[in-house]
Amino acid sequence: MIDDEIDLRRYVQGMLRYWPLIAAVTLVAAAAATLNSVRQKPSYEAVALVSVSAPRYNLQPDSGSANGPLPVHAYPELAVSDDMLAQVVSQSQSLLPGADPAASLNTLKGQLTAETASDPTLLRLKAQTGDAELAASLVNIWAEVFAAKAGALYGQDQANLQLYTSQLAEAKTALDQSENDLATFQASNQNNILSAQLRSQQDSLIDYLNRRHELELLSRDVRDLVDHLKALPAAAPANAVDDLALLAITSRIYGTDNTLTDTHQLSSGFPVQVQVNAGQPVAGPAAADQLALVSSLRETIAARLADLDGQVAALQPRLLALQGQVAQGQIKLDELQGARTLAINRYTKLASQVQDARLVAQTSSNTVQIASRAVLPGVKISSHTSTSILLAAGLGFVLGLVLALGLSLWRAPKDTVAPGGRT
Repeated sequence: MIDDEIDLRRYVQGMLRYWPLIAAVTLVAAAAATLNSVRQKPSYEAVALVSVSAPRYNLQPDSGSANGPLPVHAYPELAVSDDMLAQVVSQSQSLLPGADPAASLNTLKGQLTAETASDPTLLRLKAQTGDAELAASLVNIWAEVFAAKAGALYGQDQANLQLYTSQLAEAKTALDQSENDLATFQASNQNNILSAQLRSQQDSLIDYLNRRHELELLSRDVRDLVDHLKALPAAAPANAVDDLALLAITSRIYGTDNTLTDTHQLSSGFPVQVQVNAGQPVAGPAAADQLALVSSLRETIAARLADLDGQVAALQPRLLALQGQVAQGQIKLDELQGARTLAINRYTKLASQVQDARLVAQTSSNTVQIASRAVLPGVKISSHTSTSILLAAGLGFVLGLVLALGLSLWRAPKDTVAPGGRT
């Protein structure tokens, strides 16, 4: 194996041998930097401050047609946007006579800078040109253009006020229309009359159904009494107990208590006469007489049940028709009242928003404004000449070292491998 050893002394000696070259390159670089600094034109910087304060109130329109507040950190980029600088160029034509607008825009991009100050509500605008008066004029024009543009974008308070005012007028028209529709409907609304008729018909139906129920109970009692009398001999004397039961049934049918003489036309076509006198049987002296009267009463009950069923059947379609008319009228009334309620709520909300928007428009008029204008700069910007010369000298020294090292390697004799494997 061959051990390669680097002899640093050879390189150091080579660099020392070429120290004049290193010194010359260093001096030439420093001289070039000095000459460049001397030949540079003086540059002046003008600074203007723009205040961007947050609004005390913030409103957001329902339709979203107006913009909300712009974030404060977005203002430096907005300030150097093409649209903003184009307006600056347009208003600076008198300061730049004969200049091409496109070239002027490109030039301004290199001359104008925007940055936030230590206080985020302050924006620092800077202009650097070789003309002190031009720098001050440009930055002041830029500040005016920015304040107007940013103020218009910040809250759109005036636009919100106009939008809310327009929406309020539309809401008032809708409210008037809903109230007029409700009044027109109420002028011909028969819902109360129909409801009264419906309640009357419902009461009649309840009365019919109650009477029918009573007659069904009475029919069952009559059937039991008929079965009992049929089991007795026809010539058997009338039983006082059966006589009392017959009297009770008769009283329930004709509404009697003790003594009643009533005539009821049966479906058979002949009258039934019930005469109750003290000390005499209701139907006659025999059980057959009681059975005949009970059978007659049974037919009377059946006739009354049939009559009630007919009345109930005739009442049902009228009830259903009235229920449908009342429901339709109520649905229409609820619809109109609901529309009126919504119109009132919207009108009230928009009226409140209009008042708030007027307050915001009054209090946010100075949200973005110029805090400090630039004055005519008196001194030029420091070009850091000494720093530039030192940097150039350092770069020249490094370049000289590289050249010296290269020359040392190029002129050095070729290495030979000595016996034993060492160079």
